[in-house]
Amino acid sequence: MNRDYFPKSRNFRLFWLSADAPAWCETPAGAAMSGCWYLTENGCLPLADAWEIIAITRKVNGSGMDDAAERLTYSNYILQALEAVATAQSES
Repeated sequence: MNRDYFPKSRNFRLFWLSADAPAWCETPAGAAMSGCWYLTENGCLPLADAWEIIAITRKVNGSGMDDAAERLTYSNYILQALEAVATAQSES
């Protein structure tokens, strides 16, 4: 694994250097944390805030845009579902 991929946070870096990191990344919490780390380290969060799904895809995959339309459809569906949950919670 390329050391340039390791997070800048020393505490997180120490964990990633451990032999347990691959198994942890296969758990829901580990997958979420490693995904958040990747998006943060690669400047994707401002793009996510602006809902620039295609720009995020280009940052993550380079020129590979396979299934970009499907990814955008899924992203919009998830956003609608989260908005519905937030609305329901604010009304209760």
